[in-house]
Amino acid sequence: MTRLHRTDAGSRSLSTGSPSIAQQKASLRQTLRKRRRDLGRPQQRHAARAICRHLMRSTLFQRARDISLYLDNDGEVGTRALIQLCSRANKRVWLPEVTQSRELRFLRYQSGDKLIANPYGILQPQSHRQCIEVMDLDLVLMPLVAFDRRGMRLGMGGGFYDRAFQGVGKRQVRPKLVGLGHGFQEIDCVPANRWDKPLHAVATERGLRRLPD
Repeated sequence: MTRLHRTDAGSRSLSTGSPSIAQQKASLRQTLRKRRRDLGRPQQRHAARAICRHLMRSTLFQRARDISLYLDNDGEVGTRALIQLCSRANKRVWLPEVTQSRELRFLRYQSGDKLIANPYGILQPQSHRQCIEVMDLDLVLMPLVAFDRRGMRLGMGGGFYDRAFQGVGKRQVRPKLVGLGHGFQEIDCVPANRWDKPLHAVATERGLRRLPD
């Protein structure tokens, strides 16, 4: 486990000498994004394949019908094998679209569909594709920069997933929120704001771990 930033996730700085939550998050992003980008292709392929195997054996995946994934960017865990697995298992795949109002919509994706780049250079389906309500998704597989054993997730800083799933509680039947990452992205404590959404589980090359309620 990466040992970075032992901090009370809900607290703010008590003195001007202590970094704010925003500063702590920015520092973690800089460190862990670089480490993620520096991974070689063999390591990335190994992680993606291992995560695919772990998910394939899990009840979270087996029971899901509608699954949201992402198209990897910036060294994130690759999802091409997972998309192919969903297709073989007759599961519906939904990819996020960043709207003009900086919200996420989840659009239907099938192999061969044309993709376009969003304002961040990440590929997404065209807007005319079928859309699904977030509460109708069974499983959401999302990227992460860091995570901890409580299920707190550090993303890229846009807050897109936190806003999209703000109404999802840890004990709800669906959707289940699962982060995909590398083992080294686990840290002692992710600095968190009150609006940050915890995960139900995390999948790395080491396995799939359910997280406490």
